[in-house]
Amino acid sequence: KEDNDKDGTPDVQQISAGELVERKALLFLRTTNPETVTAAITAISSGWLAVLASLKISFARAVTLGAAIGDVLRKPAVRYLAPPLKKLVPEDYHRWIIPGITYACKFIAISIAWTIQRVISAFHSAIRGGHLASAGVLIYLHKYNFIKLHADDTYLDEIVGYAIAALGFLAQAGAGFHLPFPFNLLFLPLSIVEWFLVWNIMK
Repeated sequence: KEDNDKDGTPDVQQISAGELVERKALLFLRTTNPETVTAAITAISSGWLAVLASLKISFARAVTLGAAIGDVLRKPAVRYLAPPLKKLVPEDYHRWIIPGITYACKFIAISIAWTIQRVISAFHSAIRGGHLASAGVLIYLHKYNFIKLHADDTYLDEIVGYAIAALGFLAQAGAGFHLPFPFNLLFLPLSIVEWFLVWNIMK
């Protein structure tokens, strides 16, 4: 740390916040390779767009499934709910009974479809994570000669992977597919990214 005025305190601790930001920005420009930065930004943006595209397809599938389920629920709901509602609702608002039932059916159906999609995603992530964990452990043990088996020569990684996947999925389901305390605090930055992704696919 530079101390040009020789007062025993680094110069960086004696400047304002604005000057510190300017100093860091100039340091970044002096020490980084523009081509590397450009390639990194391109890779990040491409990955972000790919994730958004995949999530939008899943969201559209859930909405389509929910709308189809809602159409199936609408007829019996109108048949059994409209007559008692007409007795309870003032006559001036009767014209809103059937549309209200329709909207309620679609809302419930889309919620069910979205929940099903979350279960499917949780199951997929558990299977994928379990396999990666077991294969990684076997590769590590083989690399350092703890075992002679290689991950490609045995079904042990699949067996262990499925066991880890089952535990992981049951843990997610038991927590209602939400992070329990204290993991919700530990992974709060990732939760913020998830909320931002959800906002992007729904806007």
